Amino acid sequence: MEDNNCVYIDFVIENGVNILSNTDRIDACCQLSAEIGATGLVYGDDFWFHEAFASEEVDEYILKFGFKDKHEAMIVKLSGIQPTHTLH
Repeated sequence: MEDNNCVYIDFVIENGVNILSNTDRIDACCQLSAEIGATGLVYGDDFWFHEAFASEEVDEYILKFGFKDKHEAMIVKLSGIQPTHTLH
């Protein structure tokens, strides 16, 4: 989904590299998708999961989502949606 008008937002889980299991990381991704979807955006059309990666230098795990519309992305960013460590 490469598009010049796309915007990407990194959702950071601090202390996420060493304390989260793979299941916890997947839970966080699903939780973020659900919260973004609750704003009225449609997964696959308006936003999508782009990638996940660890930044071991600062012990963060980053979940990156892409957004088709930069204005909608800004609303999501301003809404304060953040990943939790787990859903359980």
